[in-house]
Amino acid sequence: KVICPTEVFSVETLCPLNDSDYLVGGIFRQFQGYERGSIAKIDKNGFLDTTVFNEAGFDSSHWSSSKGLVTLIKPAKNNKYYIGGQFKYFNGQRVSSVIRINGNQEFSIDNPEVSSLQLFPNPANDKLTINASTIIDEIEIYNISGCLLQKTKINKTNVSLDVSALPVGNFLLRATSNDEVFVKKFVVLR
Repeated sequence: KVICPTEVFSVETLCPLNDSDYLVGGIFRQFQGYERGSIAKIDKNGFLDTTVFNEAGFDSSHWSSSKGLVTLIKPAKNNKYYIGGQFKYFNGQRVSSVIRINGNQEFSIDNPEVSSLQLFPNPANDKLTINASTIIDEIEIYNISGCLLQKTKINKTNVSLDVSALPVGNFLLRATSNDEVFVKKFVVLR
């Protein structure tokens, strides 16, 4: 970490790409003399790829006049990457503190369809119906103490679960779908 009177420069994370290049994240306004907003792409020798991240990059009010802070870059499926840190904007677009970007030449924000998961009836008696906007791979039911009570492979968007063996009380349902995880609370009453 280098702190200058007018600039903060810190590299916090490094993530390999599919083509032997790397994404570098941290807090910096410039990288190897080129304007960058806390994220850059470098080759295997450490030299900056000047063709990407030419826009504003990450920006945040957390660091006065500086750019946002990127603390995490993790690969996801299908040439996509999760970026996390302290920032409010990516290339001028308002974002949350964790975003997913496409690993294409432009490294644009990935705007997947918003996925949803619904449980009903809630409270449930003997059956709990689950409706999802994407195919659910697996469902796990936990008690409030975090103990796994039931695990079921699904591969459907809609399913009815038998919860008659569960005691009266509060539970957590964890559903996985591709690279998404949903967690919902539900209650069993009789």
